[in-house]
Amino acid sequence: MPRIKQKFIITANLTNKTAFSISSGDGEFIDSMVVKDANENPFIPATSLIGVIRSEFKKYDDSLTSAILGDGDSPSQLMLSDAKLISKSKINIRNGIKVSNVTGITQDGALYDYEVVGSGAKFKLKAEVTIRKSHNQDDMYRAIDIFYSILKNGLFIGAKTMSGLGEIKFSDIRVSRYDFSQNGAFESFLDKKELDNYKPNLVKKENEEIRFCLNLDIKNSLLIGSASALSDSDIGSLYENNEFLASGTSLKGAIRNRALKIAKFLGENESFIDDLFGYVDEKNKQAKKSKIQIKESVINKAFTKIQQRTKIDRFSGSTIDGALFDSEPLFKGDIRLDVLIKNPDYKEIGLILLVLKDLATSKLAVGGGKNVGRGVFEISKEDDSDKDASFEAYNGNFKIYQKDKTYSKDDLNKFVANLGEKL
Repeated sequence: MPRIKQKFIITANLTNKTAFSISSGDGEFIDSMVVKDANENPFIPATSLIGVIRSEFKKYDDSLTSAILGDGDSPSQLMLSDAKLISKSKINIRNGIKVSNVTGITQDGALYDYEVVGSGAKFKLKAEVTIRKSHNQDDMYRAIDIFYSILKNGLFIGAKTMSGLGEIKFSDIRVSRYDFSQNGAFESFLDKKELDNYKPNLVKKENEEIRFCLNLDIKNSLLIGSASALSDSDIGSLYENNEFLASGTSLKGAIRNRALKIAKFLGENESFIDDLFGYVDEKNKQAKKSKIQIKESVINKAFTKIQQRTKIDRFSGSTIDGALFDSEPLFKGDIRLDVLIKNPDYKEIGLILLVLKDLATSKLAVGGGKNVGRGVFEISKEDDSDKDASFEAYNGNFKIYQKDKTYSKDDLNKFVANLGEKL
């Protein structure tokens, strides 16, 4: 093994901006439990981090990925430790359902629950990079710069990242270089003395993405049910860390369902939707990651009210005995919807424009209680203009961001025209 010339120690604090779920498997009463240490505290396994970092690294400079992260023929020069909890944390339980694309209702037996680590928990990350005599020093320095840039830009970890879970931000990033050709470097390394003596350069990503931002007001009421609710009602609104949330899974489910209907109406194959939104085929053991990411949205200025309802027999139209239940939906309030597509083509942009138009004009409902008028939005009226946007309308409440791009309404119509329809 070639002689070690230098060591780099990178430390950082990381905070989950949204809840995350890294599963340790099924629990006794819960379908998926988050991974915990011997003290029942959540932590982030190094294996989860390194997988995401490898994927991100390729977006910066794929030619250096194997040099620092290894491959089948060479070992990794980056060693990560598990990220340990250094603050208080809260484990919440969320519910999920599977909705039929044909009927639009929940499939039998498709209700499941899973644990998440609530937003705001802090963890400590430590990484070590080894530079040997056989390495190209400039390449390794650039690889360290890329690793630093990945941390500066943040990551998404765990399950359901394309539905907004697992957003991680890093702070207090420190990089210490130990050059063993210099006096005292070896002793400082053994004593774990933090030098913070290397200032990395920020490196830009090479991939392309487009982001849509939509400010929406709840027109009547909204019910995105969860076990993590504010009250003891039978069905409460999702509430975590003193905030009401519109989950990315609910938003993405509604958007995917509408996108599929539009695509089919315009003669597109269902594979077009699978390529955009991803899919899991359990029967044939095939899967594809989504290209579209929809973040969780904080619901501002909303208030709750308990309502009582009864279940109706769909065959007879009469009330089911003992089927009185109460729910606690949100009224009024507003959200900011963020939709990001990675490496999009014109047809994908056009399709999402049509779906967002339906969402902003009260033609697409989200969450539970759609049959009683819940889950409908309208475009906000307050001014939210941004001169850096590639396109904006409705006083800045609908914006598009894409690097080095500027769009007009005619440009958007051209995107939609790829699907055979005008806005």
